[in-house]
Amino acid sequence: MNTSRLDHTDLCILNLLQQDARLSTKELAAKVRMSVSPVYDRVKRLKEQGYIKCYTALLNRDKINQGLVAFIQVQLYDHSANCLKQFQETVNKFDEVRECYHMTGQYDFNLKIAVKDMQTYKIFLVENLAVIPNLMHLQSYFIISECKFETSIKLELL
Repeated sequence: MNTSRLDHTDLCILNLLQQDARLSTKELAAKVRMSVSPVYDRVKRLKEQGYIKCYTALLNRDKINQGLVAFIQVQLYDHSANCLKQFQETVNKFDEVRECYHMTGQYDFNLKIAVKDMQTYKIFLVENLAVIPNLMHLQSYFIISECKFETSIKLELL
């Protein structure tokens, strides 16, 4: 999305919602120094235009038993459109896969997975990933510690 159609107030609203999506329209209006109705209309427009995809809560993986995080690089034999699409559809069904990216370079896909522990990872790898057709090579990297985790995109105010 091109941010050139957004004005200063739109950018402020988006920045505020990225920091706390629970802000009410009244609270947003106070922060951007506008009345409630125009702010409500702006948020509605930002949703309709796709600037706001969804609202969510970020959970602590350790507290919900998903503390082992790994990145898995995947290389496929066949790179036809059908095979790439089939791989994506297959991995998108796995709850363990938190993110999936089609990449350039030596590996075709990079998966981010979160599981309880190494035993759960092994089961996921053997029973789910390793049996996918067209799979040539997997390379796993485990996170030792999280140095930075950001979900918001800093929008430069006009």
